[in-house]
Amino acid sequence: MTEPEQIFVVSDIHLGGTGSNPREFSDFLRWIRDLPDKDPPLEIECTRCEKNHQFTNTISLRRPTKLVLLGDTLELWDPRNQNRNNVIRDAIEPLSCLHELPGEIVYVTGNHDEDIRDLAAMVNGSFSWHNKRENECKRTSESNVFIVHNHYPDSKLQPVTTPEGMTRIQKVMPGLPVDGIRCSFVHGHQFDLEQIQYLIGKVFNARFDPVDLISDLSNVTLVQQLKEWSIIISIAWIFSIFMVSGIPDPWIITGGSIALSLVPFILLVNRRHDAKKVISNNNVRGWRRYLIKWMFLWSLPTVIGLFILAWYSDLFTLVTTRVLPIAELVILTYLFITVPFVQSVAAVKRGVYQSFVGIRDRHPDKALEAGFNPARDTFDCDVVVFGHTHRAGWAIFPAAKRNPEMGEQKPLLFLNTGCWVKEGNDPEIYTFVAINGEGASLMQWVGCGKVRGLRHFSLEEMKTQRILKT
Repeated sequence: MTEPEQIFVVSDIHLGGTGSNPREFSDFLRWIRDLPDKDPPLEIECTRCEKNHQFTNTISLRRPTKLVLLGDTLELWDPRNQNRNNVIRDAIEPLSCLHELPGEIVYVTGNHDEDIRDLAAMVNGSFSWHNKRENECKRTSESNVFIVHNHYPDSKLQPVTTPEGMTRIQKVMPGLPVDGIRCSFVHGHQFDLEQIQYLIGKVFNARFDPVDLISDLSNVTLVQQLKEWSIIISIAWIFSIFMVSGIPDPWIITGGSIALSLVPFILLVNRRHDAKKVISNNNVRGWRRYLIKWMFLWSLPTVIGLFILAWYSDLFTLVTTRVLPIAELVILTYLFITVPFVQSVAAVKRGVYQSFVGIRDRHPDKALEAGFNPARDTFDCDVVVFGHTHRAGWAIFPAAKRNPEMGEQKPLLFLNTGCWVKEGNDPEIYTFVAINGEGASLMQWVGCGKVRGLRHFSLEEMKTQRILKT
């Protein structure tokens, strides 16, 4: 006997981002790990009121045979303090818990963790954690972790018949069969027409995200270490512009250029004690020993000595008023762009994004109304599960508005998984979707091993198309 199919779907966990809660998500993963895989299942009551009538459904839950992480699991686009080390810190415990799950894990990339595509290319889309609980895992030697881009299952080409009776090949979003239900999973930024970078990327058929490039630059190790010097670098850069633009007093230019040129050597000499320890502890010999000593012990006296020698030559004025100011402007411009500018853009990008292109806190029907084009409806399934908007809920796309080329015309149920990020006073966070042979359910983790049902769509309800009435 095979285990009954059970799929859990979570999205928008944003590990490493502001408001993320890795401990709560880890507790949730431990809870689903310990769910029964045989009868009797865990039963949860879902009660809702509609038009003065109360409906109660009993939802049966088993350990998932498939867990779908539906995008934005990691916050690589806007990590806390613009430091992706926070992503690593937040992800350690959840990844350890994921390792203990015996079923398949499908990692669907979203717009905030699209960099995972590079990992998918390296591992050819799938890899195995070789789960230690071999007696509970059907396949420990095969791949049980799959990384897919934006949607799952992957689109495929198949013949479709137009209303005029013509047959043509079209890319279709198929559904994954789950005991009579066909489900398709997309992150949801495909419905967000305000994601201008996503639309431009489709034009070039390549990823286009200049903001993500800024985030990549801001997380370079040297940039992170120089963050504390951002104000000093900015002031020095502005002063170097004034020196090159033509300050009339040559003594100001001379004094300023000498002062700016001495700053890096002062910083090097300030690390002289650490340099001595490195030489002693690592038994540094030969030319490497003399190079380190000169950099951190003798470089400042050497530069001062060169200025004193230049004072007695005809080159002093030329070097201090022409050569040094230009060289300092070039170096400081590079440092300004690399550190203060990049850090400033990375810090304000979240606010700018929310002001102009943010789609968060939209109910699913509003998100579909704004971004779902019926003419591009290529879903060949019963249920579409998506996230991205951070608002759990459901919407029903009526059969009359669907693409007539998609064959059987019936309403399409959209379920939004919500998010796991604390934002304001929204009480409906820590939500997820559960799908099995009984139907599809939107549920909420309330902590301490407890969940509650928010809405259940039974298999019979979807087959008879009664979802239009509710």
